[in-house]
Amino acid sequence: MDIDEEMLNQFLDYLDSASVELKENCAILQNSTEITPEQVDNFYGVIHNLKGMGQTFGYDLLTDIGAEFCSYVKNLSRPELINITLVGDYNKVFQMIIEHRIDGNGGDKGQAILSRMKEKTAQAG
Repeated sequence: MDIDEEMLNQFLDYLDSASVELKENCAILQNSTEITPEQVDNFYGVIHNLKGMGQTFGYDLLTDIGAEFCSYVKNLSRPELINITLVGDYNKVFQMIIEHRIDGNGGDKGQAILSRMKEKTAQAG
């Protein structure tokens, strides 16, 4: 699929709004005394959308890390059992990718981040 400049600019604008949504949803989860499935769904939904759009626009690292998180959430027996530390870690990684507009697979550093997130996710699972 050829991506024209206007489509790419719309995607980049979307990244900025998704970044704000992730921060807000992460803060809600981290500050909740009782996590609800809806709160988890809200955070998950933003990452799921980033995962899909990242693939379309060549942000493979975004897609790969998003896939890790989505798989983790799908494998929870109950959403409210989500690991809040892991949520914070994913938020930080997504913020970094978005802020620095890391496209492709992120090179060696991006792949090291992906490996580390896989390790953290496996430990939290």
